[in-house]
Amino acid sequence: MELILHGHDHVHSTVWIDGPNSTIPVVGVPSASAVAHGRYPAAAYNLFSIERDGAAWRCEQTVRGIDDTRRVRQLRQTRLI
Repeated sequence: MELILHGHDHVHSTVWIDGPNSTIPVVGVPSASAVAHGRYPAAAYNLFSIERDGAAWRCEQTVRGIDDTRRVRQLRQTRLI
């Protein structure tokens, strides 16, 4: 396994766990209906760009969500693998 995706978390999260050959990114995102309150962010979603890179794969993650002005914007972009 090279990437783990999960949903309905209360925070945006990307953590890496040890795998047999390399570290594995584990990506979570808040519920699509989450409203910003307290320490929890508003709803967000991930866009993934996955493509072949020689004999390996490359995956970039873009997190998009609602900002304080209630507009959807890019929150973060990360190269995962």
